[in-house]
Amino acid sequence: MSKVDRTDIKEQIAASIKNFSLAAKDETSRERLVIEMPEFIQRKAALISAHFLLPAGSRIVDMACETGEVTYALALLNPRTEIIGIERDAKSIEFARKNYRLPNLSFRQTDIGIHDLDDESVDGIINSNVLHRVYSHWGYNGDEVFNLLEKQIRKLKVGGTMLIRDYMLPSDDEFVLLELPNLPSRGMDPRSLSDADLLVHFSQTARPMAEGCEGFFIEELMPRREGTRLFRLMHKWALEFIHRKNSRESWEQELKEEYTFATYQDFRREFARLGMRMVFSAPYWNPWVVKNCFKGRFQLYSENYVPMGSPATNYFIVSQKVADKQSLVLEERRPSQKPVGDLQIMIVRDKQSGQLHELVKRPGEYCDIVPYRITPDNRLVIYVRSGYPRPIVNAVQRGSHNIDGKKWSGHLIEPITMDTVNMTDDVEENRKMIFDYVNNYASLRPKADDSWYVGETYFPSPDRIDEAIEPVFVEVENPQKTGWAIQKDSEVNFTEIGTITELDATDILLAAQVGLLPEPRLELHVFELMSRYQMQLPRWIGEVMPKMPGQPTKGKDPEDILEDVEPAEFEEEKKGAITLKPVKSVFVEEGRVGRGTRGLSAQDIEFILTEDGIENIAVVIPISRDWDNNLLVALEPKILPVPNRLGGDGAMLNAPSFVLPKDVRSVEDAKEFIAGKFKVPVEQVGQLGESYFTHTGVTPQRVYPFVVSSPPVVGQGPKWQYAPLKRIWMLGFFNRFSGILLKAIARLHMSMNDNHDMQLNRSPVNLKSKGFSLSTEKVAVEAKNVGYSAVPSRVLGQRGAAGGAGAPAKPQEPLWSPDTDPEIIEQNKAAQALIESIAAPRVGPRLSDSYAMAKRILRESTAIQMKDTPAVAEIDKDIEQVGRQIKQRLELTPMGDPTGKGRR
Repeated sequence: MSKVDRTDIKEQIAASIKNFSLAAKDETSRERLVIEMPEFIQRKAALISAHFLLPAGSRIVDMACETGEVTYALALLNPRTEIIGIERDAKSIEFARKNYRLPNLSFRQTDIGIHDLDDESVDGIINSNVLHRVYSHWGYNGDEVFNLLEKQIRKLKVGGTMLIRDYMLPSDDEFVLLELPNLPSRGMDPRSLSDADLLVHFSQTARPMAEGCEGFFIEELMPRREGTRLFRLMHKWALEFIHRKNSRESWEQELKEEYTFATYQDFRREFARLGMRMVFSAPYWNPWVVKNCFKGRFQLYSENYVPMGSPATNYFIVSQKVADKQSLVLEERRPSQKPVGDLQIMIVRDKQSGQLHELVKRPGEYCDIVPYRITPDNRLVIYVRSGYPRPIVNAVQRGSHNIDGKKWSGHLIEPITMDTVNMTDDVEENRKMIFDYVNNYASLRPKADDSWYVGETYFPSPDRIDEAIEPVFVEVENPQKTGWAIQKDSEVNFTEIGTITELDATDILLAAQVGLLPEPRLELHVFELMSRYQMQLPRWIGEVMPKMPGQPTKGKDPEDILEDVEPAEFEEEKKGAITLKPVKSVFVEEGRVGRGTRGLSAQDIEFILTEDGIENIAVVIPISRDWDNNLLVALEPKILPVPNRLGGDGAMLNAPSFVLPKDVRSVEDAKEFIAGKFKVPVEQVGQLGESYFTHTGVTPQRVYPFVVSSPPVVGQGPKWQYAPLKRIWMLGFFNRFSGILLKAIARLHMSMNDNHDMQLNRSPVNLKSKGFSLSTEKVAVEAKNVGYSAVPSRVLGQRGAAGGAGAPAKPQEPLWSPDTDPEIIEQNKAAQALIESIAAPRVGPRLSDSYAMAKRILRESTAIQMKDTPAVAEIDKDIEQVGRQIKQRLELTPMGDPTGKGRR
């Protein structure tokens, strides 16, 4: 258990333990039980759960569970996973068994070597703040920690996951400077000493061993700032003191323990020896601890007196057991001797302004395939590629810093992708190609010929990467298994090509919240699918958003903002690259061979860098409020070259973004930088979820999303305009938002607490919703002031050859014609538009146009007159209902909003 947030659990639980049910029989009771638990237990369990991406039916053991509170919360949050709490102490186990009972929860009295479990019998192991205690118990011997892990790993199945939540030793034996307030002590015992005097005392008594062998080196220097004391000591011991200085009541007991015992390199080396792939590692900053125990209470500096950010309060490590000769890590080894040329860099010029844009294009075009199904208990599960090689995420940093400290093995979870080069203007032929691919590549069977639709086009970087990716959602039959190997992938030359894995949709969103999924698109696809099925979103477990500014402003509809954008055309210039450069390197796949590692394969891979090597950008969502206290979001309207080149007019709404300079080395530095840009206190800047890559197949550029509570007069840029977030939400299918903006808006939506005006009624915990069906009324919101100009769909047969500028959209040509009386259709344009909107779910961007036309005609019409033809009879009631709604309201409630509060 964390020493900083250690609390007397029994006292905190006592008041609520009486209310806990002996068994959670349904989702409602589970939700209530989680809500009643103390907040710090909810948060700890939610963070641990978010780092596990395992299918239903998995078996997980929680080591050293003590009296079982967190283990119980894990079982509540994961009702379809078997959770086993492991604890040696008999009284603790007795308490846990008496007070925490669930069908998927059990407790065992045994040691954390779990010798009584069969080998390869569990899917997951949790070591939460356990290993540093093992290290201390065995005389500060790191070998004992890894001997224990070896025993535990034997119990894991191949492909099973181990989560470690603990502290991490700094990589170098470096000295740092620690500045503390110069305050007098109130006495001589540890509880009465000032922080500075306690540090001196700690330097004499740390690591109590044989008499005279305890302690560590420290020297006091002349302070640089008035009212402080300055000490020089090793980085390890500075962290040891910082993590325990608030545990005065248990000081003598805590003195026997050391928290930092292994570096990242130590874990990676030992895990490789034990056949474990370090899929993900990341520092974590507990916001309560940082605010109440770190901020203003000390300052760390390098020996050169350069300020250092707040130390992490914990580290998370996610590792996966692999078989012999299976991949462990992908890394950039050396520059390639082969010439570049796989990626094309072109320069296009805005004919009106003369502005030049550099665009990167990779060979071919692709769509994302998102197979899914609704389970009998009404859960949404998604089939993804897991462990798919994306080596560019491990490209050597040239000029940027890894400001959030996250690292990956290079094996990612992402959507299935399909080449669309061979697609034609025949939608039915395209559908057959997609279904064949789903069957042959993913070994999944589509549920029916009409069980698919095309979602929102994703632009990875509409001003930099010449690519538009369409997600194709395919409902599939139950494959009767939760994971299997991909047999062949022509895009990959590594030995590891990943698996197809079934994951819960809400688990995917939670994993993205903690940074486990650095690929940018899957999170947005899942969000869109859950919205269409009216599913509750999982609880936000990221940083709390900053408070709203006191000064209100007036918002403007997004369509009106776009109306003010001047049209633009782009033409290609015969010039070389300006700031971008292609780089080709050899990436090596290191794998397990016996108890050692060696290279398994290598591949020459080309990617794009900036000339100065700075690959970190901040995307910022400025928020404000109007006079009615509605939430407003600042948007930046632009004509962008990529959607323009692909057949649209290019007008898009974007989030303001900034390149993070080289001197930004941490998330705290980034917040200071953004606060300076907007001229606001740093407290008004919040982190909007974790970072992700712009495009894992093209560039190592990282996107760090933030939100800033900014008064418009100070923070508004020359072209930024505030729009109501509710209206943006309603226009989610408007095809006018960049992918980065949509992702930020989706996260902002989840992050708002229950008191926010745009907040939906949703569960505050990671629970699954019930009773969903895909709406038969494909409603859309009228796009005011804007004609049809979305990028034509390749999947729907609206574009020309791959790589070309694209054929113009065909807004007046329906995708298919319902079997209705031609004379009636000719007489009643409103009926025609409504039939298309209801019966043709794959029309996509045309929905808003059909709906807008229906509204205009119905303003002059009193009824819908139709003959009872076979096609019309099936949807006649829907048409009448929609007609009444159109007359009553200027806008229909967007899809997926049963409460009428603005959800699309």
